[in-house]
Amino acid sequence: MSKNFDQYIKKVKKDNPKFDWEKSGFDLVFRAWKVHIVDANEKTLHTFVKKFINGYNNRPSVRKSNETATVPDELIDELIHARIPNFTKRDIALIRFGHRLSMAAENILGLILEEFIHNKVVGHGWACCWGNCITSVDFCSSYKMLQVKNRSNTENSSSNKVRKGTRI
Repeated sequence: MSKNFDQYIKKVKKDNPKFDWEKSGFDLVFRAWKVHIVDANEKTLHTFVKKFINGYNNRPSVRKSNETATVPDELIDELIHARIPNFTKRDIALIRFGHRLSMAAENILGLILEEFIHNKVVGHGWACCWGNCITSVDFCSSYKMLQVKNRSNTENSSSNKVRKGTRI
């Protein structure tokens, strides 16, 4: 099966000559994927490659952010108003906007941090697992997987799942 995987990767590389296979760290992540993924098969390989390429092609330094399409729940405004009744509808709308903007900025900062780290470590046997190509893993080498958080990041569902009982 591994030989078939390698042949598939050769074909993908040939079909995508403009993709920066070396700078992206693809070979490092692919080796880790082969070692650590239990359910590796042709379908999961295809998904892995697609996520990796899309993730790298949309890293923070090259992508343009889209406006959020998420519609906030109107009940949030009611809850804020119940807590602070002196706030006007405009005050509450600004709080809601500021909160969403701040959350988006925190997510972007995390992605910028990952890209920065990747650029520093890719020459040392580590690479970013772009596009969540290995679930819950931010960086890997052939033998280790890491999830990176900034110093004050709260534990999210992804980090909670890997904190105990996994190799990450």
